[in-house]
Amino acid sequence: MIGILIVAHGAFGEALIHSASHVLGKRPLRVRQVGVTIHDDPAAILPQAADLVRQLDDGDGVLVLTDIYGATPGNIALKLLQPGRVEGVAGVNLPMLVRALTYRDRGLALAVEEGELPQAVLGRGDRDRLLDLVAALPHGVLGMSPAVPGLVETSSNLAVVGRANGALRVVTSSRSSVNSTLRAVSASIRATSPRSTGRWSSPMPTSRTCRSARSTGRSISSTPATPRTAGRPSRWPRWASGAIPATLVRCRIC
Repeated sequence: MIGILIVAHGAFGEALIHSASHVLGKRPLRVRQVGVTIHDDPAAILPQAADLVRQLDDGDGVLVLTDIYGATPGNIALKLLQPGRVEGVAGVNLPMLVRALTYRDRGLALAVEEGELPQAVLGRGDRDRLLDLVAALPHGVLGMSPAVPGLVETSSNLAVVGRANGALRVVTSSRSSVNSTLRAVSASIRATSPRSTGRWSSPMPTSRTCRSARSTGRSISSTPATPRTAGRPSRWPRWASGAIPATLVRCRIC
């Protein structure tokens, strides 16, 4: 029997297992979950998750389910994968879990049939270039605060992948309370763009993110607040010097 491990935000994994137990009439065997909160250090969670994978594997392998690809739980799940032995799927929901529980005695191998590609999707070459770019971008928690236990100091997440004017647009959101660290993250993101013939740009000061940052700053501080994009001066209060900057990579690959 294939073991199932859910790696998700907060109590979502346990809630899924509880709901699946209600649907199936009993709590399923060989199913565990790892809940990741904002206060958790991914480096500490990973060994715990790896130990659960070993416990769940009775010889038939383990299926790791996670909620959001590119988020911290998804990054932890990604590091657990072993092709053919430990496989993973993002976007877990109740129907997916119930189906996995119902058919997990059939093995991890999936039969995939080739078909004609609709015109609206990427060709294989462009798809591979996009996946290479996404894999190269920094994801999740990149640093914890040395002064405040459990506080995330620096993080970066994939925000949007979509089409715009015949090109693919890949947007990442990066945050840090340390200016030099944020600049280093921004440089790392910038360095990935040549891999997919991409171009780099920064968000406009009039964007929704910047307007929201200004509104938040006014509501919590009397100090005038100007949202800072990566590499530009900031007039945020010291404790909020890294609030809501964002970086943008536009990739013209199709």
